[in-house]
Amino acid sequence: MLSNTELASSKRSPLTSTSSSSASASDISLSSTGETQIDDPTTPTSYQPLPIDKLGVLNSKPSLEVKPLPHVSSLQDLIIKSKLYSDNPHDFAQLIVNEFNKYYSKQQLEKVFVLSDIRGERVAQDEFLLAVRNSKAYLATYNRQMVALAINMNPTVSLVRQNKHKLSDNYFGEAGTHVLNVPNGKYALATQYNKPVILDEGVHVIHDPNFKFDKSTGFVDQNKDYIAHNTIHILRVKFGDIAKVTVNSVPLLLEPNEEPYVFVTPNFKFDGYEPATKNLIIHKSIKRVMPGNGEVAITNNGGKLETIKPSGTPTIIKSPTHEVIGFLFTNRQTLLLPTEETKKERALEKRSDLETNLEIFRTSDSLEIGIKILVIYEIADPDKVLQNFSFDMIVRHIENTAVVDMGKAIQGHTSGDFLASSGSIRQQESADSKEEVKDVIQPSAPIMQSLQDEVMKSLSSDLRQVGIHLIRVNVELPTIIDKKIAEQMGQQSLTTAEANARQSVLGQELVIARNEAQREAQVASIRIDQENAVKLKEAKNKTEVAIEEAKALRIATQAKYDALEKMGQLYQKYPSLQQLEQARILAGALQNAQLTLTPGQFQTFLGAATNNPFGLFSPATATRGKVIESTADDQTLDGSEDQPRAPTPL
Repeated sequence: MLSNTELASSKRSPLTSTSSSSASASDISLSSTGETQIDDPTTPTSYQPLPIDKLGVLNSKPSLEVKPLPHVSSLQDLIIKSKLYSDNPHDFAQLIVNEFNKYYSKQQLEKVFVLSDIRGERVAQDEFLLAVRNSKAYLATYNRQMVALAINMNPTVSLVRQNKHKLSDNYFGEAGTHVLNVPNGKYALATQYNKPVILDEGVHVIHDPNFKFDKSTGFVDQNKDYIAHNTIHILRVKFGDIAKVTVNSVPLLLEPNEEPYVFVTPNFKFDGYEPATKNLIIHKSIKRVMPGNGEVAITNNGGKLETIKPSGTPTIIKSPTHEVIGFLFTNRQTLLLPTEETKKERALEKRSDLETNLEIFRTSDSLEIGIKILVIYEIADPDKVLQNFSFDMIVRHIENTAVVDMGKAIQGHTSGDFLASSGSIRQQESADSKEEVKDVIQPSAPIMQSLQDEVMKSLSSDLRQVGIHLIRVNVELPTIIDKKIAEQMGQQSLTTAEANARQSVLGQELVIARNEAQREAQVASIRIDQENAVKLKEAKNKTEVAIEEAKALRIATQAKYDALEKMGQLYQKYPSLQQLEQARILAGALQNAQLTLTPGQFQTFLGAATNNPFGLFSPATATRGKVIESTADDQTLDGSEDQPRAPTPL
C-alpha cells in the first residue's frame, strides 16, 4: 500500500490501494478541494484522490493530509500490460510461439512438429498451427519447409492437429494455454487463477487451465465511464459531474478527476452521476449544498433551522440528522394574492369562482368587493426570518398580513369612494403674469392609490421587523360581488364617465380654438412685419441714392470752383492771357450777332467812337438807306440786359 507521502507526490496515480478489505468508515478521510465540510465522525462525504486546482494540476501544498480509501487501487498497478511486441511480423509471431511453448523442451517440441519437404502444410508468416499432444497445447509458426505432425506409434500418446490461426485473431488457445490479442483502445475482461483480471491492449499469452474469456463480451472501451468486472470497478468522473457510489454501505461523492477511480471490492455500488452545478446533491446521508446567487439553503440540524449562504464552493453535510429542507430565494419575488395554494383550499371548500380567485372585503357601508393584491418583496435577513417563522410559513405570513391590512384600509372607505375615484377637480394657475388666468383640469388621487399607500406603510413596517423588505404593493380595480349593486354602480359609473368624457372634450375644444386663434394672429403679425420690412428697405435705398448723388454734385462743384480759382491765379500772373481770353469770349459772343440800324442812326453810329467800339467801321463806308437786323443774344457785350426799343426811321 502506498504511503501518504507517496500518494501526495504521485500525479498519474491518484488512487491508492490497500491490503485491508475490512477498514471501517472511521479510517476514511477526505481531501480538501475547496469544499466546506460540516464535520461529523459518522460518515465520509466525498473523495478526491489529490487536491487539484481549477486546471487539474497538483497543489504544491495540500491544506489537508490525504489518506487512502479502503478497496481503492491504482489503475496502473491493476491493468496487466502486454510484454510481447516487435515491428517485424515474423519476429513478432516467433515471440508469441516462444512464449506459448516456453515450458517445453526442444525434444518435446520435436515430438509434435517436424519439418518436411514432402508432407505437412505451409504456414504463412502471419499464421500459427495449433496442435494438442496428451492434453497439452503446442504452437508452430512459419518455416521455409512444410510443417507436419510427428509420426507417433505409441497408442498411449494422443496427438491432434487443431486449427490454423491468424496473427490478428483476437483469441485462440487450447488445453490451458491461450493467446489473447487485445485491440487498441480496448480492455479485456477475463478470469485468471480464479480471479478477475483486466488486460491492456496488445498480445498476451496466458498459461492457466482455469482461464476464462468471452470473445463476445470480454472487450470493452478504455474510455468507458464505468467498467465493472466482478469485484473490479473502474469509474471515470468527468469535469462537470459528481459520482455517487457506496462502498461497504458507506456513501461517497466522487469529485471530478483526470484519472479514474478504481475500487477492488465486492461491496461496491455505483448510483449514477449528478451535475456538479446542481445546488443540491443528496446521496443517502451525504448532502452537497451549493446555493446560487439570490438564494440561501435552509437546513434542519437536529430541529434547529440553519442557513447556508452562497460562497462559491459547495458545502458538504455529513450528518444523517442534518437535512436540507429547501432553498429560500432572497432576491426580488412577486406574490399574487390569493396564492395558488389558497385557491386550491377554497376550491375544496366549494366556494364560488369570485370567492376563490379574489380576496373579499367589506366597506364601511357593508358593500362586498373583491380584489387581487400584488406584493413584491425580498428577503433582507434570512437568519432573522427563520428565527420568526418556519420555512413553509414565510409566504403564508406575508399573505395573511397583507389581507388583514387591506381589509382594515377598505373599512375606512364607503362604496361611494370607489365610484368617485375617477372624478376630477378644477384648479387655476397662471403660467405668466402677462397672460390671463386659465383653467387646468387635473385628475384627483384615486382611492386605489390611497389604499396601496396605506397598506404599503403598515405592511412594510410589520415585515421589516422580521427581516423582509417590502418593495411594492399594487391593487387592481375592485369587483362588486353583488350583481344588482354592481349593475347600479356600473350605471352610475357610466354616467360619471360620460360627464368626465364630455368635460374632457370641451376642454380639448377650448384648447384647439385657442391654438387656432393664436396661429392666425401669428400669421397676420408675420405678414405685416414682412411688408414693413420691404418698405423700410426701399426708403433706405432711396436715401442712400440721394446721399450719393449730393456727394457727387458737391464733388463736381468743388472741382469746378478749384479749376476757376487756378485759372484766375494764372490770369493774374500773366495779364496777356487774360486779354486773350477776353477777346476769345467777345469773339464768341459776336460770332452770330446782327445789328439793326435805321438810316438816320447809321451815320451817327459810324461816326461816334462809342458806337464803333471795335473800330470795325469808319464813317466814310456807311451805306445810306440799308437796314441790318441784329440777332445777337439778349445780353449786351458788357453782360447787361438789352432793353428793347423802337427802331429809328432814316
